[in-house]
Amino acid sequence: MPSFTLILILATTGHADHLFIDPFTKPNQPAYVQPSGGFVYYTDPIGNKLGRLDPATGLITGFTVPTPNAVPKGLTRDASGNIWFVEQGGNKLAVFNPTTQQITEYEMPTPNSRPTDLMVYSRGQIWVAEIGASKIARFNPSTAQFEEFPTLIPNARPNVPFEDPQGRIWWVDQGASPHRLEFLEFSASNPDNPVHQIVLADPGQNRARATPIPGDDPLFSLQIGTSLNNAVFTFDPSTGLVTRVDLSSPAHGIVLGPGGLGWFTENPGNFIGRLDSITLMISEFRIPTPNSGTLDLEFDDQGTLWFAEGTAFQIGNFNPTTLTFREFSTTVPEPTTLLLLGTGLAGVAIKMRKRTRRRAEGKQ
Repeated sequence: MPSFTLILILATTGHADHLFIDPFTKPNQPAYVQPSGGFVYYTDPIGNKLGRLDPATGLITGFTVPTPNAVPKGLTRDASGNIWFVEQGGNKLAVFNPTTQQITEYEMPTPNSRPTDLMVYSRGQIWVAEIGASKIARFNPSTAQFEEFPTLIPNARPNVPFEDPQGRIWWVDQGASPHRLEFLEFSASNPDNPVHQIVLADPGQNRARATPIPGDDPLFSLQIGTSLNNAVFTFDPSTGLVTRVDLSSPAHGIVLGPGGLGWFTENPGNFIGRLDSITLMISEFRIPTPNSGTLDLEFDDQGTLWFAEGTAFQIGNFNPTTLTFREFSTTVPEPTTLLLLGTGLAGVAIKMRKRTRRRAEGKQ
């Protein structure tokens, strides 16, 4: 059994005072972000584009996805700097070459599989979650061939695969009740027949969204619409121990930052959150633009945290050292290039909760 710790974020999705903001209603609304090569890329599901921000100049450039109504989602980069994403409406995997500025598409093997997110494996393959087909797909860029692995549970709706330090591929079955963690383990002696196991039934009984991530100490967030008690749960697969820490609002997505800290967004609360997996202390930093509709986030190579603000039509960043924000507009006319200025803004609120639930709150 793996020895690392997993972190789950429990969130409310179905109550009137804690509803998630769905920002994807108009063009130029960013959904997912991926810093790479000095730029920040983002998906524009309604505008059917891959967007690119140059933080140094504020220049926004849009690249139209070849398939109409493709609904681009998910972003990741490979070792060569290529940007990969899925087309949930087009049922395709796609890659953007920054040198040629061309998008290449690959049809998913299963019709209407609704690919929802992806990751680049350490061995170079691309893993894709097929939420509509209840499969995990492996794509080999060298051969342009797919291989699919059905989930162990029917209608599991897998979401966001991730890799642990041992090379296992994990994902969350968000359609199962209760939800499950599954993993695939490939051995050198038997690479075509992986070990396939179910590990954990989570503490909720309702729908979930999940965003697993890779790293030396892998974390993942899991949102479960069960009650008003939004919380973080740490889970040790080797012992089965589950520990809970409360949150102030629902969370979405988590990435591993410097020092082993987990960073996540709180959509309705309009915060960037920080989690210390050792002390279980949570810090919250209020995003300057109200109701920004932030969902996805990712670190660049300089340690700056970037995130999409779908409702605000912006890309934001947060400096973990200075605790300051900058925001860049993505609202651009056709053709989709415009010089824009970023605004330096300070974080305005920090809230902390320790394992004992004793609270110390401060505002800026």
